[in-house]
Amino acid sequence: MHWDEKACQQCDTCLQTCTRQSSPMVQRYSVDSLLAQVKRNALFINGITVSGGEATLQLPFLYDFFTAIKSAPTLRHLTCLIDSNGELSTAGWEKIAPWMDGAMIDLKAWGSECHTALTGRDNQRIKQSIQWLAKHDKLSELRLLVIPQHSDHLQHVDELAQFITTLGDIPVRLNAFHHHGVRGDAQAWQSATKEDVETLAAALTQRGVKQIIRPALYL
Repeated sequence: MHWDEKACQQCDTCLQTCTRQSSPMVQRYSVDSLLAQVKRNALFINGITVSGGEATLQLPFLYDFFTAIKSAPTLRHLTCLIDSNGELSTAGWEKIAPWMDGAMIDLKAWGSECHTALTGRDNQRIKQSIQWLAKHDKLSELRLLVIPQHSDHLQHVDELAQFITTLGDIPVRLNAFHHHGVRGDAQAWQSATKEDVETLAAALTQRGVKQIIRPALYL
């Protein structure tokens, strides 16, 4: 499959038709080429966020990229953030932490059983990452995914709220599940409504969670 950047309409049809469930829009960058792109746009941005996929799977590249930014006099003011699933080991966070300003971590479910059902893995390492990042003032945001009838945050809201409040004054973003880009069984799942999100937000607020960010829109 050939992707024509100039003709692309951002409709994601290529993602749906790829037999390998991959993206033909992937582009390869070296640290130098990506750094050059940052320099061209440095006057118009105040930071950089790397996402994915899972960005920490490319940890050596991230390390070189972030160190290059923080070592450049004209770029070191830019914040360097990582949007992550939290599966990186403590050793990995220790390596990248001196060069990053923070990480946004997804906690898709509270209970390991529910998290395994959603993602195929338990969430013990994710919770450890969240706690380590908070302890070292590197947790920029905690993200909870609201999936009606599938996520378990509300069922475990007492434990969840206690966990969050021990992290400090951390922003908690509630993301509403929707079907865009979803495949498999999840295509039949119910999208999260404003009421679903507000129910969880109210429960967390009542238990002392202060900074809650709601979705800007619902699809």
